[in-house]
Amino acid sequence: MGEHTKGPWETYDLDPTVIINSEGSSLGDMTPGDPFITGVEAFANARLAAAAPDLLEALEEAVWTYEGILDDEGDECGADEDHPLCGAKSCELSGCIVDKLSRARAAIAKARGQ
Repeated sequence: MGEHTKGPWETYDLDPTVIINSEGSSLGDMTPGDPFITGVEAFANARLAAAAPDLLEALEEAVWTYEGILDDEGDECGADEDHPLCGAKSCELSGCIVDKLSRARAAIAKARGQ
């Protein structure tokens, strides 16, 4: 699958339509056309869509970082205090992060059309 349009993506409110734009090119729009989708919801959907390139990049960086931690630390995180990821006093890093990494990889693959 091809690459997405590079960010940043922005939104422009042209009441009632919200345009998603990148460097002067329209990527799409969100328009309330259903009685159950309000203008507020359409704008929120457009903001989420416009954030997609940044979210994808941040998620890829997070996966890369945590995979590196797993490689460096092995299975034990050695947390003496509340672990920042799972809240446990002590945990196996692989136990509290492997599922999250799997979900993150799946979301990245979905975004990449894989």
